[in-house]
Amino acid sequence: MRSKVLLLLVSVLAVSCLEDGVEPPSISKFDPPADGPGALLRIYGAHFGDSTSTVDVIFNGATVSVKPKADTLLVLTIPEGISTGKVQITANKKTIMSEDDFVVLTGRWKRLKDIPTDSPLGLATGFTLGGQGWICGGSTNPVILSKTWKYDAATDTWAAGPVLPVGLYKTVSFTIGTDVYVGAGRTEAGSNFNFYKLAADGSAWTETAGLPALRDFDDSGWSFSAGDLGFMMVTERDNTVNHMRVLAYHPNTDTWEQRGDAPGATARLYALAASANGAGYFGLGSSTSNLKDWWKYNPGTDTWTAQADYPGSTTVGLAAFTIGNSIYVVGDEQRCWEFNTATNAWTQRTSMPYTRSFASAFAIGSKGYISTGSANIPPIGFLQKDLWEFSN
Repeated sequence: MRSKVLLLLVSVLAVSCLEDGVEPPSISKFDPPADGPGALLRIYGAHFGDSTSTVDVIFNGATVSVKPKADTLLVLTIPEGISTGKVQITANKKTIMSEDDFVVLTGRWKRLKDIPTDSPLGLATGFTLGGQGWICGGSTNPVILSKTWKYDAATDTWAAGPVLPVGLYKTVSFTIGTDVYVGAGRTEAGSNFNFYKLAADGSAWTETAGLPALRDFDDSGWSFSAGDLGFMMVTERDNTVNHMRVLAYHPNTDTWEQRGDAPGATARLYALAASANGAGYFGLGSSTSNLKDWWKYNPGTDTWTAQADYPGSTTVGLAAFTIGNSIYVVGDEQRCWEFNTATNAWTQRTSMPYTRSFASAFAIGSKGYISTGSANIPPIGFLQKDLWEFSN
């Protein structure tokens, strides 16, 4: 008798849940499972309805009403003012709660004024001078640029800077004191060994000592400043042997010095370099596979120390800016990772709203900036001329 009563209760509940013929919604996963305000979130599940329906997604602190992309997919922008916790969804007057927490990351991206140029660009270099962010050179594919632009964060405006002596792309830059040096990369004629110094007031370029002669020089290089020197890492092919050469620039004598080779892969492509607290950092990229190693360079002893491996999945085409003790790496699809140089630890931060690769980066005060490069933002297509600001 007891089993019959239980069976009857279950049957009644099932009928009551479906008495209107509508299934309750369900959640199978969040993609990504963690992110921050302003980033895009995809919620996969079932019974969300069609594009004429309205679904309420209730986070810990805010509600977003959204039209389903499909009966199995919701796409929305993560709202401000929420915290980690369960997510509630109401669709077709039926409400369910997620089994898993959605983890809210810190950091916020804000789109600012585009670079005032007709054509989007990539493979430029970025740096900070005089409290302004600069973008130099690059390519619109196929045109190689000698133009420079400088950004004033206080007014959200761009102005033209002095034209480079020659069009450059895949170029590098480093800062020593109040001086900025730009060079290497490629010109219309091919590989470029020359370097140019930008006046401290940002008014003009002066040619400085070029790179020393290298055998079978790979024009993809990476640079940082450490101590009172500038450094460049580049692959040199000596017959069939590859070397990851480290070249140090001495501004007082306007000379280059070859240091000991960099550790790790000797034929590294699409790597990343950055500066923080008087030290240089270098790694990532690819060789025969994606590389996640990350190294700290001491210019006083010419030694490298292995750091925590990069936790992201994409290791090529990344950009970086430095704020305080932290290096922020952007371009792991949309993701942003913070490397704390004091604790040797990586932490994921809020993603950019769109994917980005081979971008330019700079920092002004406590904020970082990403511009140009390749992205999936319509309607321009791949190359971009937009500017994004990151703040904690």
